[in-house]
Amino acid sequence: MRRPGCMKSVTVLMLVTLAAAAAPSAFAQRYGQPQTRETARSESQATVLAWYRFDPSTFSSKSSGMLPLMMRLAESQGLIKPQFQPIFDGLLAGGVMGAVPHSVTLLDLGVEPDDDRPGTYRLTTLQLVLVLETQKDHRSLLDSLRAILAHYEGADNTREPELFNASDGTRCARLQADGWPDWQAVEWASMSRQRKGFVVGIGLGSIDQWLMTQPMNSGGPAAARQHRTLAKAPPAPDICEQMGLHSEASGNRQPFLETWVNLDGLRLQVPEVMAHGLWRRMLVTWQLDNARDWMLHAARDGAYLTTDVTWRRRSDSVDEIMRRPVALAGWPRDLDLPKPPGDFVAVFPVDLEGMFDRVLSVYRATMSDERAVAFDRSIARYRARHRRVLGDLWQSAKPWLVISNYPAPPVAVPGAATLYFELAEDVKPTLVHSRVQSLLRPYMKAGSVGQQGRSNGDADTQAESDPPDQLGQVIVRYDKGQELYWLQVEASGMLRVPSWGWSNDGRHLIAGWAPVVVTTNREWLEGAGQ
Repeated sequence: MRRPGCMKSVTVLMLVTLAAAAAPSAFAQRYGQPQTRETARSESQATVLAWYRFDPSTFSSKSSGMLPLMMRLAESQGLIKPQFQPIFDGLLAGGVMGAVPHSVTLLDLGVEPDDDRPGTYRLTTLQLVLVLETQKDHRSLLDSLRAILAHYEGADNTREPELFNASDGTRCARLQADGWPDWQAVEWASMSRQRKGFVVGIGLGSIDQWLMTQPMNSGGPAAARQHRTLAKAPPAPDICEQMGLHSEASGNRQPFLETWVNLDGLRLQVPEVMAHGLWRRMLVTWQLDNARDWMLHAARDGAYLTTDVTWRRRSDSVDEIMRRPVALAGWPRDLDLPKPPGDFVAVFPVDLEGMFDRVLSVYRATMSDERAVAFDRSIARYRARHRRVLGDLWQSAKPWLVISNYPAPPVAVPGAATLYFELAEDVKPTLVHSRVQSLLRPYMKAGSVGQQGRSNGDADTQAESDPPDQLGQVIVRYDKGQELYWLQVEASGMLRVPSWGWSNDGRHLIAGWAPVVVTTNREWLEGAGQ
């Protein structure tokens, strides 16, 4: 059995860094004097360090109630190896969360140097609360929670949770197995009477601490002011025309996603981590090292999803807000791709070369200093070997990324969608395809689904490699029968996320949550005359 510490620390890390990962590269915030710890203390007594809320009611997709049953069946058949259990638990949690409006609040965080791994830190304090805003079927939610907890050391279903009353009198339960530190304790409560829903807290006292911040804007004077300031900022101006899009904005925006990160609060709570190591490198990579806080706003405007980001810089007045649109409510004039027949569409202007460089920079930021040096050498060799191919590839695609939900995923996991890129008119698709394959070949580990024999450098005839044997290993696979690629991240191969391939005419790259995304869109584009 696994200890839950790894899973929870990764959850917190994702919450904080995922928000930063959406910031476009143009958000230069390199100037200004570093804030002293004393200044931070006077400005931020925040008890809310990060906050996220998603409301799926804006969309028509439905979540399948079969997911927990399917997961348990796969587990009983031995298809899920213990080392990959966190992946499937994350999928189950995402399916449960994505079916209802929900929020996640990071309330407290503490770390200390890890003597066994110099230059890294381990958690000492954590308070994190998930709220599923539904008054229905709390029993099945509890069953899913128990199913997840049962996979981790000491949290077997035979252990009775401790019952206690929260500060508002709500009856709560807490599970803290022998040997678990306080930050690994799991608390939960059904708060239907208060119309709050089903609440799950990680960390001893997390539910009580969360109740003190209700509504969220009361989470300390600075936290209240910061969150209100960014949350109520006016929408970014419509820049569709100057971006080469035909604007279809209706002005009737329905917000469905907010993510707020209190960077000043994190600097106060974990100054060592924010000043050095992984998080510092991540902030510098996204040019957020001078930001006080940062917020992502996503809304629906008719069939379009629009996205803006707001942030405040420490070098500016606390009331000065920067705002930048990211996804626009308009269709590019130079795209031949028809609007996908899904429930929504989002259009992002992209710089493929910049996106590639940013992905590498983010991946590098997660490494230790020693690994980063080796990674730099490896990437330098890769760039030198493929310099011409990469240069040609960046010029081969139109500068747009289109996202839709066609076909709709069977499970309402946030982020499960379909991506489209379109090639420029003056390029030959077969040439681009061969270039992409040459770039992927070093990562295919001689893997080709259903193919046997010795590797001769051709993806279609390579011998199949061993599947991943530990969490974090990734192998690129090629399915010759369906003519598509997919990533294998666990031993069974049940999850093929993402899968990607070309349209029948070769001019559109399609990627999504499963091979059916590629095959379904090929049929749609063929019928649309593409």
